[in-house]
Amino acid sequence: MNTLDTIADSRLRISLDLVQFPAVLQQVAAWTDTPMGHERIVNAGYLSEAALRQRHDALQEVMRLVRDAETLEISLKGAIPLKDLVRRAQKGGMLNPEELLGIGVTLKVAEAVSTWTNDQDMPLLAQRIARLPSLGYVAQAIFRILDEHGQVKDHASPVLQKIRREIRQSEAEIDRLLDGIIHSGHWAEFLQDPVVTLRFGRRVVPVKAMFRNQVPGIVHDRSSSGQTVFVEPMPVVQKQNQLTELRNQEDEEIRHLLAELSRTVGSVADDCVVTEQTLAWLDELLGIVRYGQHSGAVLPIIGGEDLQIIEGRHPLIEDPVPLDLSLAKSRHILIITGPNTGGKTVALRTTGLIVSLALAGMMVPCRAGTTIPLFDRIWVDIGDEQSIEQNLSTFSSD
Repeated sequence: MNTLDTIADSRLRISLDLVQFPAVLQQVAAWTDTPMGHERIVNAGYLSEAALRQRHDALQEVMRLVRDAETLEISLKGAIPLKDLVRRAQKGGMLNPEELLGIGVTLKVAEAVSTWTNDQDMPLLAQRIARLPSLGYVAQAIFRILDEHGQVKDHASPVLQKIRREIRQSEAEIDRLLDGIIHSGHWAEFLQDPVVTLRFGRRVVPVKAMFRNQVPGIVHDRSSSGQTVFVEPMPVVQKQNQLTELRNQEDEEIRHLLAELSRTVGSVADDCVVTEQTLAWLDELLGIVRYGQHSGAVLPIIGGEDLQIIEGRHPLIEDPVPLDLSLAKSRHILIITGPNTGGKTVALRTTGLIVSLALAGMMVPCRAGTTIPLFDRIWVDIGDEQSIEQNLSTFSSD
């Protein structure tokens, strides 16, 4: 890229900012279901003529899909970006339960997407959806191990099931011994309160400091006043040592299970990336269509030599006055005059915004029949930073 290209691109970004193109993209992106679709919309730029034609065809199919859906839920909620996670797993990294759960949910969403359409109804969508890899077995493997909250299930493996059964038995025995201690007449005078509490993962009882030597056990902590020491009574020390060992075994088995799942995910990393890209593409289209339905936006006619805006509105203005504007090749200059705060700047910004949205493959806040030629870029020069939401223009602010 040469210096002139850099300057031109920089100027285009400034012009897009001035017509509030990025702010409107944020509004559109709010209608997406996934972080991937959101990112695609907020980073949108001008498309080539071929890409615009293809985008319009795809949007027409998505509009039909959303309109005709009856019992079918058209949603990608729950899907997350996969690329960084699966690449880490591919390199031998171990994913945590939350990350694996996100992957499982995303793959289940992708499975549901495969039922949305067929070749005859929506050929473009069907063709793209058909390229989704079949990864349902990976999602099943994840949900055999994890529940819907990302917790490892008891029956994730026979080993884990046995360990957790022994943990529950050990905890019940410890609770029984401690309950006998705190309700024992022999211990009553030594205890600050007849309760069991935790210190550093060990069950302890609060003992009056003056009776420390009368209570056999291990001191794990002391109150800030020094009046109470927290003692693990000797009758439960061995039991709690056994419990600690069981918990270590549980952690080891969980790590083993998560490592296995991570290897499974890593083995299909490339397919997961394709899945993410397809869902991101679909979510971008869904976000655009939902925004269009909500705001009354339409797909403009792209091409030709005449700019024709019919009842154009700037989405950031509350109750805007619709704008009609026409420029032909034979009459390509328009001078707008009027009083201060009369809407001249709003008209210019609205025009630049509608053109930019159209050339970025978005729906535009206009009436059907709006026609946008294939401009290379827009150039905007406004006297100062104005706020059309607050009805401030160059002259009124002065």
